[in-house]
Amino acid sequence: MVDGTRGRTGNMVRKSLAIILAGAGMAVTMPACAEPVGSEVRYAAEEPWVKPHPPALARQVSSGALDVIFNDTQVRIVGDTVSTSTAYRMRILRSEALALGNVSLVWDPDTTLVTVHRLLIHRGDQVIDVLKSSKFSIFQREGRLEQAMLDGMLTASLQIPGLRIGDEVEFAMTTEESRPPFPGHVFGAIALPGELAPGSYHVAMDWERNPHLRWQATKDLTTALTKQDHAISATLLDPPKIAAPAFAPARFGVARLIEYSGFDSWQAVSASTSALFKQAARLPDDAALKAEIGRIAKSGAPRDRALGALQLVQDHIRYVFTGMNGGNYHPAPATETWERRFGDCKGKAAMLLAVLAKLGIPAQAVLVNSGGGDGFDERLPSPVVFDHVVVRTVIAGQRYWLDGTRTGEGRLLTDGDVPYRWVLPLSDKGEPLERIEFKPLTQPSEINFVDIDASAGVDTKAKVTLTRVLRGDGALGLNQALQSMSRETAEASMRQQAADGWIDPQSVDWRYDADTGAMTLVIKGVGDIDWDKNTQGGQTTYTYYLPAGGFYKPDKLERPTGQDTSAPYANDPRRFSCNVTQIKLPAVKGQSWSLETRSMDRVIGGIAYYRTASFKDNIARLIRSSRTLEAELTPNQAIAANRLLPTFDDKKTWVESQVGVADARPENEQQLPDPAKVDWARDATSCHSPGRP
Repeated sequence: MVDGTRGRTGNMVRKSLAIILAGAGMAVTMPACAEPVGSEVRYAAEEPWVKPHPPALARQVSSGALDVIFNDTQVRIVGDTVSTSTAYRMRILRSEALALGNVSLVWDPDTTLVTVHRLLIHRGDQVIDVLKSSKFSIFQREGRLEQAMLDGMLTASLQIPGLRIGDEVEFAMTTEESRPPFPGHVFGAIALPGELAPGSYHVAMDWERNPHLRWQATKDLTTALTKQDHAISATLLDPPKIAAPAFAPARFGVARLIEYSGFDSWQAVSASTSALFKQAARLPDDAALKAEIGRIAKSGAPRDRALGALQLVQDHIRYVFTGMNGGNYHPAPATETWERRFGDCKGKAAMLLAVLAKLGIPAQAVLVNSGGGDGFDERLPSPVVFDHVVVRTVIAGQRYWLDGTRTGEGRLLTDGDVPYRWVLPLSDKGEPLERIEFKPLTQPSEINFVDIDASAGVDTKAKVTLTRVLRGDGALGLNQALQSMSRETAEASMRQQAADGWIDPQSVDWRYDADTGAMTLVIKGVGDIDWDKNTQGGQTTYTYYLPAGGFYKPDKLERPTGQDTSAPYANDPRRFSCNVTQIKLPAVKGQSWSLETRSMDRVIGGIAYYRTASFKDNIARLIRSSRTLEAELTPNQAIAANRLLPTFDDKKTWVESQVGVADARPENEQQLPDPAKVDWARDATSCHSPGRP
């Protein structure tokens, strides 16, 4: 498992081999894990099971930098062994494709056996065998240490000497994996990128008689598929670029994919994975740990005990992804995690389960995807779709999500705090795939409050206070970054960033509220107000456009010709931003001020747009917010939203001075509270329309 938390991406199954070839779209297989099998690149002829690649079809040579004469991927499944053959021949047409000579193989020696069959250069009638004079150089990569990841991967690299424009490079290799972490259950996929260099592509898979093995292909491959008993194949010639329909949910971006699985249900995946965590969640007989658990047990209420357990795992066990020695699915034992004081999401989850059990709080591990997991109900049952694991518990009827990798967060997350859409709870009996229903955010993920005191005069710098409140991953990430610096370094960094704008910062401050998960930044300084001046008849009047005073008009929900018009339209489910502006205006002799704006409280395309303002005693106040109320729209709803776009008010909000005119207030004005007296980290009710929850 490659943890998906904190920006890390990847599949739960490490790709056994990645071929890095600039400019070429290669088929990639994702077979299951195995016991250690070797750490050397072997050189041998292809096995008899590998069929000759289909003959190159007559076609016009590409006008791009690279032409794929053939690209052939074959997968063979025998029992618990998955073998993958990859072969290609490509012609270099321009200098940009000379990077094809940088051949790199990346694999896990604990799970993968690599055999290279040939590496040839075709130059006119001449055939040059590169492997006669050059071999792959192997070196150990100490994981992705900068990302706190120890994956034990090996890299083999070969630079093809003397490569020229016009040469054709031919390469063939095979990987072999056996004995996956769940005996009797092989699973994986063959994937071709949505954008491929012009040429001929072939993928094939065959397997022994296996009553449990299932496969399915995405719709775009249906017409290209040839099916036989225990075998399938597909050939693509100059495949066009495949892109998800504009504005469509993420599941519509899954294309050119053949997946296979030996699991007959999600319950089977749940039960098999649960067994691994049950075995790992056994606490060591350690006096220090017993003392920690005893201290937490005195917290009293179950919610406080659960929070104490979470903080123990978050803050006393540092995060390091450990993918070596079959650790991709197997969580490290809680004993080992506690002794070495580091662990990945699996190890931390097992440790957390063990501590919660000692505290008498029932909980279970849940497989999740950090990207949300859209469309997992349409996929074959397989652990490969998940990249993260958390712990879930229910206390006093409230469901909480406990993520041990979120160091320093210090709070229990509810359904509204997590981005997950499809999850898989783990239990001995097995659980079905579970959908987490979308709920609009009740607290803004970002609040920006600009307080401007321009009362000293139009020719004097204004006093400015910027208050920014962040929630969720943004708040946690910033808090961790600031915690890692000295106070002096953090202040200098924030001052430098603030100075890039229109404010000369004089002080910066910040605070993280663990109860709400909110990070509040406060920058105080002075700035020049960008007054628009209009002089007529010797009198100068002033206009100022308030920051964040207007909305951008929503995008029209439509798709280019040829794209799927039946697909729904997706909104950002985490969208809820709020902007607050207050300005104290200066006295201008013989003139008075007015505020020009229009209130807004409407929903277009599943997004609620809200704007309200007030004006009194030369103080203008404005609140503007937008929030997702519906995660997806049907095509008919999108058409209805498009019809409303011409009526959308995208005008700015401004204050202006006029000669001899009484103060003017906005239509439908409601008196707003003094935003400088609001604790925006805890009270964001002003960001909501009064008529919406």
